[in-house]
Amino acid sequence: MSEKQTLLPTATATIVVDSSTGKWRDGLCNIFSHCFKPVCLKTWFCSSCLLGQVMSRVGLDTTANPTSPDVAKKTFCRIFTIFFAYFVTMAILDSTFPKKEVCEDEFCYSVFENESVTTSVNLLKFVVGLYFLIITCKTRKYIREKNQIPGNECEDLVCAWCCNCCTIGQMARHTADYDTEVDEFFTFDGLQEKPPEAEAVQIMA
Repeated sequence: MSEKQTLLPTATATIVVDSSTGKWRDGLCNIFSHCFKPVCLKTWFCSSCLLGQVMSRVGLDTTANPTSPDVAKKTFCRIFTIFFAYFVTMAILDSTFPKKEVCEDEFCYSVFENESVTTSVNLLKFVVGLYFLIITCKTRKYIREKNQIPGNECEDLVCAWCCNCCTIGQMARHTADYDTEVDEFFTFDGLQEKPPEAEAVQIMA
């Protein structure tokens, strides 16, 4: 194996990434590449689920730390569960507790009549939002360092904060060659399952 290649452990195979150029496969805003494929649709409409698939793909657990292939396989399912539970909880709270309309300077919005519920909802939003921000930053840092891509943690934070879905889409496109890989919606890594004997997938940077 060439010294210019980096190995990323995954739950199904070892992804071989040519890191000789030390740059991302494409730009942060190339979100329309592979248009109408699952990766594009997930980038737009369910980026948190796509993040879970990327994390499983590169061998990370739900805290975005390197882990064993068996644990990494479960990351997508666990991320999806967190995502789904959050929206179900918000829907239940929204339909259960009464709201009132508040108007300030011709701008009106709805709030819960019970201030404790409002505080709880805001806290839930903050915790879940912070969690996804942290794991996005850590996943980007992991991929960037494994591929010797210039950057720093401040850049990771800015990308994750200001353009989260674009950042997740870029990581997905970098860790899989969607010109040759079969893209899937619901597999744990977002790709068609490979036979057990598959040892490596060549990804050109």
